[in-house]
Amino acid sequence: MASMRQQQGLTLIELLVVGSLAMLMSGVLLEFSMRHMDFLNTTAMQSDLRSQTHLAMEAMLKELHHGTRAAAGSPPNVTIPAAPGNTLMTFYLPADVDGNGMIIDAAGNIEWVAANPVQYVYDAPSQQLRRTDAAGTRVLANGVTAATFEDRTITPTLPADEVRIRLTLQDTTPRGRTLSASDNAIVKLRN
Repeated sequence: MASMRQQQGLTLIELLVVGSLAMLMSGVLLEFSMRHMDFLNTTAMQSDLRSQTHLAMEAMLKELHHGTRAAAGSPPNVTIPAAPGNTLMTFYLPADVDGNGMIIDAAGNIEWVAANPVQYVYDAPSQQLRRTDAAGTRVLANGVTAATFEDRTITPTLPADEVRIRLTLQDTTPRGRTLSASDNAIVKLRN
């Protein structure tokens, strides 16, 4: 009868082994779960960076498409300082100055509001790309680690009516992994 009691219960060593295995499996599942969450978080952050880069670039390209090089009767349009200061671009947009409902005057020239220059400015300390004009300042992108503007004076191979924009955004995951997204585009200005 004594042997039956011993066979019905678990020994202390068996309980320790089962407990250790359960803790080991819990640890493996927890690590798998954390890696999966990190993967999802990293993927979402990378997608967000790409989206922010694309949106900022599209906003600039759309607006710059209306800009032009200096022409008779127009302000100097698209001014970019020489490298390494080419983190700023100044330009003017056409506007209906004479109130006729068109941006073309009676002589067929494009009308410009020379008193309202538009600037794209990369501010490295705040890691922001901003758009500034007389109406105020708007942030186009945060987390910017590089933004440069190039025209023919900086890159001689560019045609006179084109400007290149290079933009890089960066972010860090909760686990310390650095992610970045870059884009570069060339916009043809109005001639």
